[in-house]
Amino acid sequence: LNPFNLLFKKKNSKTERKPIVFSHDRDRPAAISRQIAFYFSDSNLPRDKFLQFEMGRNESGFVNLSVIASFQRMKTLRASVRDIAEGARRVDYLEVSPDGQWVRRTTPVLDQDALTNRTIYVDGFKSTDVGQLIENAQEAFDEYGKVLSVRAVRHFRTKQLTGAVFVEFENENVAREVVETLQLQDDGDFQVCMKADWKRIERRNALVAKRTLLEQNKKHKNLPNYIKGAWIRLTDLHTNATKQE
Repeated sequence: LNPFNLLFKKKNSKTERKPIVFSHDRDRPAAISRQIAFYFSDSNLPRDKFLQFEMGRNESGFVNLSVIASFQRMKTLRASVRDIAEGARRVDYLEVSPDGQWVRRTTPVLDQDALTNRTIYVDGFKSTDVGQLIENAQEAFDEYGKVLSVRAVRHFRTKQLTGAVFVEFENENVAREVVETLQLQDDGDFQVCMKADWKRIERRNALVAKRTLLEQNKKHKNLPNYIKGAWIRLTDLHTNATKQE
């Protein structure tokens, strides 16, 4: 059974299969460990200003686990300080203090180019809940190689989930093998590529959109009686008038 058949949207199908359901009671310890690993991961830590601030408050870079327990995702997992300490002990680049109240990262943060090269972009998930989306992706990709982190992709302006994720693997070779494997299996239900390729596509799309907008503005400027920055006033409109009217 291909796990992606359970996770991705069916574009031309009237019925959708149910996504994998994450059981907090059964898989909660592993989920807590993955979550604390993600907070201090190469993909999250460089951009997490709050966590960096908390690390800076301690001379040795320790963060109090009560702070981690206050994060929304940990609340969803019903994770206590003790649970998080146990989860952190399972992460090779984290150190828990002897009293079990503090945690810190023990290795340098990876160069961001190297991080991008071992990360893939996958679009087509149908879950609308960020926690469920991450758990679904984690379960789907675990069989292809060691997954270090999963990050949900959100719309730049609305911050809504797009149905896409970034999946970070242990190294670039594994990531490329996963992309090649999934592209061969592609039946139109999802899109997959290296994150670096996705970045190039996004930059190109942004340039195309900008050029299109400039062309539209030029057309408007060529209209008769066009005055840049002019306002118009409409009066005597009926109360149910729409913008189009």
